Amino acid sequence: MKHSLFTYWVIEAFKGHADLDGDRVLTFNELEQYLKTNVPWAAQIAVERPQNPAILNAAAGKDFKLPLRAIVLADLIDDIAEQIDLQMRMENFKQIGVSDFTSGTNKMFDPSYGTLSNWVSNRLREVLTKKARANRSGYKVISENALREILMSKGITPEDLGTEKTKSIKIGGAEIPLLVDGQMTLFGNAGISLRTNLLDTQGKSDVGQAGGVAMLSVTEIGMTNVSGKFAISSSPQTQRPPVTEPGIGLVSAQRVNDAIQLRREQEKPHPITDASLPFKVWFEVRPLNSTNVEYKKRDIEIVGNNCYLPLSMGEEYRIMVQNNSRNEIFARILVDGLNTLSQKEMTEAKGAYIEATHPESEGDYVVAPRASLSDARAWVMKSGITSAIEGFYDANFKNDKLHRFRIVDADQSAASRRNYTEQLGIITIGLFRAESKNTRSTATGMGPDERTRLKEYTGNNAPGGMMVVYNIRYMTPEMLREVTAK
Repeated sequence: MKHSLFTYWVIEAFKGHADLDGDRVLTFNELEQYLKTNVPWAAQIAVERPQNPAILNAAAGKDFKLPLRAIVLADLIDDIAEQIDLQMRMENFKQIGVSDFTSGTNKMFDPSYGTLSNWVSNRLREVLTKKARANRSGYKVISENALREILMSKGITPEDLGTEKTKSIKIGGAEIPLLVDGQMTLFGNAGISLRTNLLDTQGKSDVGQAGGVAMLSVTEIGMTNVSGKFAISSSPQTQRPPVTEPGIGLVSAQRVNDAIQLRREQEKPHPITDASLPFKVWFEVRPLNSTNVEYKKRDIEIVGNNCYLPLSMGEEYRIMVQNNSRNEIFARILVDGLNTLSQKEMTEAKGAYIEATHPESEGDYVVAPRASLSDARAWVMKSGITSAIEGFYDANFKNDKLHRFRIVDADQSAASRRNYTEQLGIITIGLFRAESKNTRSTATGMGPDERTRLKEYTGNNAPGGMMVVYNIRYMTPEMLREVTAK
């Protein structure tokens, strides 16, 4: 980047990587510690010469405190990946494992974070995989399933990372020299802090850290199991000057307003009950393998901002969405954290590792892929049309297939077979305005494939801002009675 080593690490410190305690404020002591750790290390490896920063007039910096500036979450993950990739290349590590990001302050998996924590860790794996290929670094990123199975087999919990238990863990006979231990913390209406520690499994010590602060978009907030409506409009919102959000810094005024509105929606009944919305969502059910039996509407139960759908073992269900607005809309529909539409992926797990597909390749369609409201392939719903989503679709426009939604034991679900268990029992529906391209005890299993035919969208629109998000929890009637009794 044509910077001196010292300047490079000062810039990285101000990005937030030097915020060692994760309080979103960079202090003089943290800056000093970060520079004295990284500059000599990089100088010795990169140019084989000593370079040691010296602090002049340290007393002048004792009151220095720099609040970190929030950036887009995807950009923050890319910044973190850049630091990890640099560490891998300079130290010549051969493989790395990224553990699932924990949430809150106690290394737990807080359910209020929804799919967001898993999406962040998975996105980090994918970005690292692409960087390893682009830089021809030669290191490998261990797949989510492979690392999870290794840690579980040895009884290693998030609290054990970096302890004696993780020393000399292996995959395929080769030791895993480096683990990424990530934590995330939500704050304010839409702020999130990410911290990662690079753990040397041999020396059981931290060999680096990276992190920063991001301002979540409304779709990312929707991944935290919040339901609500906002900015219902067929046209993009007018751009306004940025505003200062406490603890976050300068951010888009519209992003702040949308986040505040969506948080307020948590105090209101679930949006599925709002008769003023031009969209209607309901669910229909029939017995398993009863193709000659008509689907029947299933009643839901609303408790505050929570919506519950009772479903029993051996039932099939479908999701109904009616667009009564005057415009076409886009819908991203996830079941157990998996997209109902197949989509192309630029990385794929091969054996125990993740590999990036060739940059010029379009990738392969994957059925029921792990996805988020930000990147899931979307359905197009025309004005005045009622759409029935009956299962997971392999939409490749050649040999389209449908795997119907059916209620099965949790360990037999489509998600659990991929070790994606955090979102079992949750249906997420995000409805987006169309904009010009130029501007848990039960779960859902996949039935046998059936031939179907989907029409490819060839219009000039793409998903724009999200107008409403529905998160629906489904469970057996017995469980529902226990939940609502509490």
